[in-house]
Parts: sequence; C-alpha cells; structure tokens
Amino acid sequence: MYDLAKTLAAGNDHATAIALRKLVHAGYTTLQQVDGVPDWILLSLPGIGVKRLGAVRRLTRSDWQPPSRHAVQVTRWYLSAVRLALSFW
Repeated sequence: MYDLAKTLAAGNDHATAIALRKLVHAGYTTLQQVDGVPDWILLSLPGIGVKRLGAVRRLTRSDWQPPSRHAVQVTRWYLSAVRLALSFW
C-alpha cells in the first residue's frame, strides 16, 4: 500500500495517498485487509475522516456511500466513551 500511496501522490491524488499512509502506519498492509474492516473502525484511526475513508473505499468499492452524519457522531461518541472507560480500567 505504501508504494500505491507514492504512485497516487505522484499523480496528484494527495488525499488518497495521505489516507493510505495513515493506514500503513496503523498496521494495514493490503487493500484487501482494509476492505474487510468496518468503516467505524477505520474512522477511529487518527487522521482518517469520512473524506479520506471515502478516497480509500473507492479504490475497492466503486459504489461505496459514506456513513450518515448521525452514524459518524454516534461512532465518535462511542469511541470517546470507550477511551474514557479504558482510562479508568
């Protein structure tokens, strides 16, 4: 994926290249791996928002639709609650 990010950056697709680099930094090595991960997990990664997630998803799913604004808000709330709970664990 890192090589794909370099190729996309050279072709001026910087948004997708940045998203791929962030995914590589999080430990993902292939697009197939990323394709099998739910959107809410990828959205929990630092630096991955709906736009960057969409750029990556469109590499493997041309008909991908972003999650609703409400779903994104609920996911953020849930992840914040989990982080808070883990800090007291």
